[in-house]
Amino acid sequence: MNREEALTLLRCKASSFRTICEVHREIYDATEGINDPGMAKIRELVIDAFIMAKKMDERLRFYKSDWDAGIYELNNDRAEDRALRLGKK
Repeated sequence: MNREEALTLLRCKASSFRTICEVHREIYDATEGINDPGMAKIRELVIDAFIMAKKMDERLRFYKSDWDAGIYELNNDRAEDRALRLGKK
């Protein structure tokens, strides 16, 4: 995602849920009419944070697609494993 795409997405409301991206949009909108020299820096940081959030969302969705595949195996006798871990066997 580049800065122009981020600005386009920041200017529209994408979701009715209060997500991190919605908070970025609110901050961006709240700083729009303020003519303080420091406000330009804040707006640039919001754009950067928005881009990072979108990339993080994409990565987390990628991980979620198969996060549990092969991680856990069925343990029919967990009592025996627990005894081994506690040194009782």
